[in-house]
Amino acid sequence: MSVSLIRSASVLLCLPAGIAPTEAAGAKPVLRIENGFQQTVVVSAGSELSFGPPRQSAIQPGGTSAGEITISLAAGPAAGIAKLHVLERSAVPIGFTVTAWQGRKSIAVVKLCGHLEINSWVVLPIETTHVDVSDFFPVKDGCD
Repeated sequence: MSVSLIRSASVLLCLPAGIAPTEAAGAKPVLRIENGFQQTVVVSAGSELSFGPPRQSAIQPGGTSAGEITISLAAGPAAGIAKLHVLERSAVPIGFTVTAWQGRKSIAVVKLCGHLEINSWVVLPIETTHVDVSDFFPVKDGCD
């Protein structure tokens, strides 16, 4: 299986064997996005990032307002790929980690570096059924 990286590519990729999502008390949110859906979340960047409740909907154009990030997942045989799409209209670029899942099995982990006002996307394995988006961080001088 190969994973291709496309467009707006400040990306780190690794393929782990079977990890499960976790969330520690007081941690930043973990967004679970199913194939064919998107989530939009309000992000405020003060001394720390703070998040509003996510809004989930079927994938549709538009709908990302100032101060928000929208992340969608489209996968399937018709497309031949799984594509994670990101649009950031937050005050500062926000990076995060994406874990791609095939059912209950982790199949890829990607670290994305935030870009403002740019439609960014990355290709994931076609078998991706859902993703967990976590470990949000403000991007200052690029990603490590």
